[in-house]
Amino acid sequence: MRDEGCVVRFERHSKNSIEDFTGKDFTVWKFVGGTMVERSFGVTISSRRRNKSTMLHRDIPQWWLPIGTKPTTISGKVLSLFS
Repeated sequence: MRDEGCVVRFERHSKNSIEDFTGKDFTVWKFVGGTMVERSFGVTISSRRRNKSTMLHRDIPQWWLPIGTKPTTISGKVLSLFS
């Protein structure tokens, strides 16, 4: 996504980092209307874990992406954070 110019920066947070404990597995930056905007989200392949994470981190989107999820689906979800 960064190579295509859709986002400016994409960061995966380290396991057991402060961000990880707040439900942020990834943070993405993008220009929206000339302003740099930052969005974070959590990801899991377990629907059960997603439900627990959603309860723990209500203000951070938590996504269930099962194995085999298409890259276009993931890109669409990331870009939807900015709309």
